[in-house]
Amino acid sequence: MSDSESSQGAASAGASDAGEDVRGLRGLAERVHRKLGIDEASPLPVRDHRAAVESLQRAHNILVELPGADVEVRMLLLASGIAAQRRVDLGAEGEELEDLSTTAVLLFVVQVLCEGAAATPAHDLDDPPQPDPREPLERWQATSLWEAMQQAGGWGELPPASVCRACLRSAPHSSLEELAALAPVYFRLSAAAMVQSLLGDGGRDFLTLSAMDVVSVVNSERDKRLAAIVGAAESEAGQMALRDILLSFLLPSGVVGVRRGVLLSRESSSVATQNHAAQMQLAHEVAMRGAEWTWTEDEEELHRSCALLAGACVMMASKGADAIRKGTAFRGRADLPFLEARKRLDERRLCLVAHRNEWVVYACTRVRNQPKTNVLLRQSGFEGLCAAVLSFTGA
Repeated sequence: MSDSESSQGAASAGASDAGEDVRGLRGLAERVHRKLGIDEASPLPVRDHRAAVESLQRAHNILVELPGADVEVRMLLLASGIAAQRRVDLGAEGEELEDLSTTAVLLFVVQVLCEGAAATPAHDLDDPPQPDPREPLERWQATSLWEAMQQAGGWGELPPASVCRACLRSAPHSSLEELAALAPVYFRLSAAAMVQSLLGDGGRDFLTLSAMDVVSVVNSERDKRLAAIVGAAESEAGQMALRDILLSFLLPSGVVGVRRGVLLSRESSSVATQNHAAQMQLAHEVAMRGAEWTWTEDEEELHRSCALLAGACVMMASKGADAIRKGTAFRGRADLPFLEARKRLDERRLCLVAHRNEWVVYACTRVRNQPKTNVLLRQSGFEGLCAAVLSFTGA
């Protein structure tokens, strides 16, 4: 056999092996998603978790030899990572928390490998200096939610997808400890980007007929209705809700993190007390003045917004004495960047698209066994919040 025939045979064998790897990778991604992507209301069996990790390890070994992965594989693994991270955020404890956190990091590493060269764009030594890949991530971590809302439409706008790309591009140069910090941010913001893509691009305020019915019925007494919602927070529990909702908008996103309840986590509160005394003092003063005074007398839009949100939160809370301390904020129906809760079909949800300063009310249903998202209201700014809360609480 000639040298050329040998070369052709080797190339053919290599192509065949690569094709088998690609097909095998898709099967592994499907298996990982099947094991991890079960209903989050159900416990994750240890056997299924172990099987998913074994498949992930095999996928990792294949990806090391490939230039990347196709969209289907990336989406399956992304959905698996979001599912694992949500279980962490929804209250996994002890050994399960540690195992799920480790799995989320492994899924993030595999996601970076799936991106291949796109995660680390090449450049020549003669090229001008490249921007720091971590810059959008660091800017997002240092920016408060309120600042992000004020930058809507400007050069400083930071949509979740931009921060996700920064996470992927930062990963190849990161330590294991840094990867463990990147993974939660990547999967949380990927989930937010998915929700926002389902809600559409925005840019135009509107009400559907169903939402208009709620808002228009109360339009003549709009101020009275809004004041009644705010009044629900005129209590000690309401003061706590107002204080910590306001802090969630004032503190850097990297400090706030995510939580299930309305009150800041112990870790976030500790960091805020040590490093952000001015914001802590302001939030305390606003809370002590009370929601009703803030709503009627305070000229700061953010303070009034938080008084309204605090009222809606208290109004929707269960009747127990510790409902605000221990319960799920807004009954789990608010998609705010600092809240995480189980989502249910056929209920109105309130969503803040921070980088557009836009408030959305929507509902998820199932049509012919397929999920469907219906946007009922979309409006920007403070007036958007007022309309959204009226629709949200009046459903």
